[in-house]
Amino acid sequence: MASGIASTSRFVGILVGVAGLGAILADVRHRQLLSVAKMEGVNPSMADAVIRKATSGNFTEALPGISENLQKQLHAAASDAFASGFAVVGVVAAVLAGAACIAAFGLIRSSETVPAGGTTNRLCKMADCPIP
Repeated sequence: MASGIASTSRFVGILVGVAGLGAILADVRHRQLLSVAKMEGVNPSMADAVIRKATSGNFTEALPGISENLQKQLHAAASDAFASGFAVVGVVAAVLAGAACIAAFGLIRSSETVPAGGTTNRLCKMADCPIP
């Protein structure tokens, strides 16, 4: 039962982490594209609809009523916003991983990690050591 609980907890953690980082990516991309569209003079409600389609992956279908020059600018801005979103997600993931490492280091006692057989010295301490 403990193994099943551990596996389920790990899987739920992965799902929540991916969903959270994906939400951050979508939000960063949406905000950057919206600011570029506003600077180019696109109607805010139209820009929001276009950006929602672009964020879902339908960028070519999102731009039918827009001039070709503006389409190119928005496409370049979308690529830049996507890259910026991934940069933010990378930093957030690194900070969370660092915080988890610090928490694990502080919360796990060395007495909890002692091998079951005691503290006898072994000839080698590598994971794939051929000598037990």
